[in-house]
Amino acid sequence: MGKQNKTAGRVGYTLKTLLLFVAFVGSFIVVQTWWEVLQDRLLTIESEKTSSMVAVRSVQEHAERAFRNLDGMLVATSEAIHNADHDLLEDDQGLHQLLNAQKQRMQSVQALRFVDRNGTTRASSMRPLDTESIPDDLKLKYVDRNPARPRLFVGQLMRSRYNQELVLPVAMNVYDRTARPAGMLVAELRASHFFEFYKRITNYEAIVSLRSEDGSMMIRSPFEERWLNTSMADAKSMAKIRSGAEEGGFEEVSYLTGEQLLFTYKRLQDWPMVVVYARRMDDVLAPWRSRTENRILLTTGILGFILIALISFLVYYRYQRRLDNALSVSEYRYRKLYEEGTDPIVLISADLRYLDCNAAAVRFFGVPDKERIIGRKVGLFSRQKSVHIEQPDIDDLVGRALAGQPQQFEWVTVRRNKIIYTDVTLNRAELDRGYAIFAILRDISARKRAELLQSEQNRVLHMVMADEDLDAILAEIVNFADSQIPYSACCVLLVNEQASHFTSVLSHRHPERIVRQLQGMAIRHGNGVGAEAALRRAPCIVTDIARDPVVEHLRPLIDAEVYPSCGAWPIIGKEGQLLGVFSALLKENQAPSTEYLQLANIAADLASVAIESRRADERIRHLAHYDELTGLPNRFLCTQHVSNAITHAEHRDGMVAVFLLDLDRFKNINDTFGHETGEAVLQEIAQRFRNSLRELDILARVGGDEFIVLVDDFDDPLQLGEIAQKLLAEARKPFIIDGQEATLSASIGIATYPGDGANAQALIKNADIAMYRAKHHGKDDYRFFSDEINTNTVERIALESELRRAIERGEFVVHYQPKVNLASSRVVGAEALVRWQHPVRGLLPPGEFITLAEETRLIEQIGLVVLDVACRDVGQLLGRGLDFGRVSINLTGSQFGDENLLEDIKRVVENHGTPPSCLEFEITESMVMHNRDQAIAIMDGIRAEGFT
Repeated sequence: MGKQNKTAGRVGYTLKTLLLFVAFVGSFIVVQTWWEVLQDRLLTIESEKTSSMVAVRSVQEHAERAFRNLDGMLVATSEAIHNADHDLLEDDQGLHQLLNAQKQRMQSVQALRFVDRNGTTRASSMRPLDTESIPDDLKLKYVDRNPARPRLFVGQLMRSRYNQELVLPVAMNVYDRTARPAGMLVAELRASHFFEFYKRITNYEAIVSLRSEDGSMMIRSPFEERWLNTSMADAKSMAKIRSGAEEGGFEEVSYLTGEQLLFTYKRLQDWPMVVVYARRMDDVLAPWRSRTENRILLTTGILGFILIALISFLVYYRYQRRLDNALSVSEYRYRKLYEEGTDPIVLISADLRYLDCNAAAVRFFGVPDKERIIGRKVGLFSRQKSVHIEQPDIDDLVGRALAGQPQQFEWVTVRRNKIIYTDVTLNRAELDRGYAIFAILRDISARKRAELLQSEQNRVLHMVMADEDLDAILAEIVNFADSQIPYSACCVLLVNEQASHFTSVLSHRHPERIVRQLQGMAIRHGNGVGAEAALRRAPCIVTDIARDPVVEHLRPLIDAEVYPSCGAWPIIGKEGQLLGVFSALLKENQAPSTEYLQLANIAADLASVAIESRRADERIRHLAHYDELTGLPNRFLCTQHVSNAITHAEHRDGMVAVFLLDLDRFKNINDTFGHETGEAVLQEIAQRFRNSLRELDILARVGGDEFIVLVDDFDDPLQLGEIAQKLLAEARKPFIIDGQEATLSASIGIATYPGDGANAQALIKNADIAMYRAKHHGKDDYRFFSDEINTNTVERIALESELRRAIERGEFVVHYQPKVNLASSRVVGAEALVRWQHPVRGLLPPGEFITLAEETRLIEQIGLVVLDVACRDVGQLLGRGLDFGRVSINLTGSQFGDENLLEDIKRVVENHGTPPSCLEFEITESMVMHNRDQAIAIMDGIRAEGFT
């Protein structure tokens, strides 16, 4: 009794110690969690300060760049006023032109004005005689310490009097040649220039403001009208900024909204302004709060788990004590280990017959009771041995075990079309009548399958990383699936982009007739389990191929006795797109087991990884050389094309031309209708340019609204002018955007090899220079880098324009060269010869304009003019009763290529009532060589009408 009391006392002491330890651990976890929450909050704020400082530096650099560019523009304008050859301040028109020209340098400037000392606007870039007194200009007065280099000074944000747009007035004093104040230049900087940049970097998740050192609010995003011209001089945040370093961060209450904010700031280097970047503390600490909630939940879960474990332990402890007192130690241990063990245990005689087994062994061998096992021959522990894996010599192992050497090995069998992996341990047991084998069988199929699956995944992923061929990777997946599903026939079916047909089949066991049928087969109901899985985007199992309508069209090709069932699992990409199907013909007469389903799903996932990886590689290679928006070559690929063209031109002494196109006013479309509309316009105009070029010409997009055209097969630079005119015409065609008509134009620069550069970089650079010349001359035009080609092209275009006007104005006249019979000295006919009565150059012979008329296809109209005049003159001669024979009219080759030529001739002749016998048409053999059948038809028609 005393011993029992001592034992109870020791147990009670142990339990108290355990409870104290659990309480200590729980307290430690609570304190640790509280400390981590505080540290996490500090780290969250510090991390936000760091990221905010990166953003505020970007904003500061953007502001510095804007004011620096503005300073350069105002200084250049001031110098231009000083360097003018007359007093430009007294010339309002000249001052307007100067201001307008300087304003074009910065698209972010809405207007540039000159304000005199009285605060009156003398001139602006918007209107020639823009004279008005703006009260806000009086607030911009500032005395420079160094008039030789005036400084910028910035006013309050206001609305422009031109279009009520928000602008930031930035001024600079102007001094005359004696260094006396003459007034000031005021640039109205668009506030949208800042707002758009701030939106890009913050997406309205932070408050960005530009303030003066005295606290004046110049720019704030998001903008609200009520904060316009609000002074922040008394704000606590400004007090901290003024007393702080060049940059920094702190927490403070917002002066405007009363919210708790995290401020970061940085001063501008050359101007008395500071950039302030603020985020709401609620937003900053939102991730921290989420993590804190998770920590609290985790801590609660851990404490709950400890409590449950403690209670479970106490319950188990009491139970175990009662159990120990109730059971006999030796008998209980033996029967528990043998009869109720989870691992199969068998007792085998020396002649390999079963002597005894436990309940787990009965379940392992799949028989109803142990009587089916006892007395039977071992049969190598299975009815069917796996033929895919090399097995150990079982007779040798049993012999060693009987000799007293414990043996452990793995045995692989196939039972009910499933691969069973068994870990076998053999030990010698001594019985009354001799020795026996005490064997423990442990089913390790789940672990082995997991290991094999993991190994296969690693192997496939390694093949993907090693950039091996996709077919080889998919073949490896199919081989593995075949090895893990005995007597099955697995395959991978790939689909086209529209997921409407199977494009290829990878299989090692499928009958050849099925593979041929699946290749190119449409994905629709009745075309097999693979097509059904593709349509459903979900696994499809068919347990009775002989009757299921899913395989209706493939049933004649499948031996249903060999493969009574089948299944298919779709191969789905990350974005949900169908990539293919993993399919298998199966031996079971029932649905596949869980192991098979797991294997099939993993095979489909591995195939998805391999296919998407290869497609991603192909897309990366495509994006490296092509513009994603238009599908055109990008700058990198375009430069390669130009270099290759130059190399070919060197070998054949040829020429290469590079066109650089820049769209005029494209920014207006982006700003007005949005970037999505702008991208649609770029796609359409790229298609227009492509359609207007030859197949061998290369079109590339090399910038936001810049394109390059490569032409490497031309004989005359004049052809380049015609190409440029086509491109300009395409750019001028209107676009319909949201029911509104919008127009663009283009400026084109042209550089040619070898005259304008010896390599691709030089040609592109010089084409860019020529393009800016075109922009400088009013846009919607093109310019050659070479002045000589420029001059010839311009002259040709001018002559073509004059030629068109000459047809409209009737400047062509017809002279007649008589044909005289020398024997009788009589006129027997005449040849009609065309001349151009040019209003400036006088009478021009055909050699001055016929070639150009043929190239521009104006020769048909000139030919009809000649025929019309000849018919009119013939009518007048017949009216006077004069006999003059036939009038001969020449037809050109391009006229003869016009299928409407005969109808045009008949219409003109019938209009004047001219007898066909009075006219004849002259042609040459070369004129009918290009289209012989059409030429013969036209000549037959001319003869049929009575002409010669």
